[in-house]
Amino acid sequence: MAHIIDFTELEVTLLDAINNVASFYIDAKEVFELLMITGCRPLEIMQIERWHDSVGTNVTLDAAKGNQIRIISKAILPAYFKSAITNQVNPFPSLSYVRFRYAFLHTYAYPLARIGNKQVALYLFRHYQFKKLHNLGQTDAQIKSYMGENSLAVTMGYIYGDVWSE
Repeated sequence: MAHIIDFTELEVTLLDAINNVASFYIDAKEVFELLMITGCRPLEIMQIERWHDSVGTNVTLDAAKGNQIRIISKAILPAYFKSAITNQVNPFPSLSYVRFRYAFLHTYAYPLARIGNKQVALYLFRHYQFKKLHNLGQTDAQIKSYMGENSLAVTMGYIYGDVWSE
């Protein structure tokens, strides 16, 4: 039977996944934490060459899939990741995308989570960030810009789409 995952449950289950994943790969825990605080896509976190240290208090992340460049405050990033960006050194050399995916699907409570007919388990941290920004009072347009999306329709899907699992 289908089960709608509300914002609080989404947050709790993602935090549980962060705590549980260390038993698989410690690097995966760090990736999970970065996904939670930035709302990035998994490959964006793991491809350090897409990140650039800019003058001042921000870093930039090259656009994915034709979207906009993201500007992210250095203040929210852990010191090791800021250093990796500055030095362009992969902070997760032992963690491949395949290993990350395996760790997530074996530690998250709802590995088959969906929005509509689309499986979104690996993007749940991103969905969480969109919904969190919305709950903090940001407008759809502000969220679209901050998260680097080109389409307001896609942004609204992240914000208003019901996450569910069986």
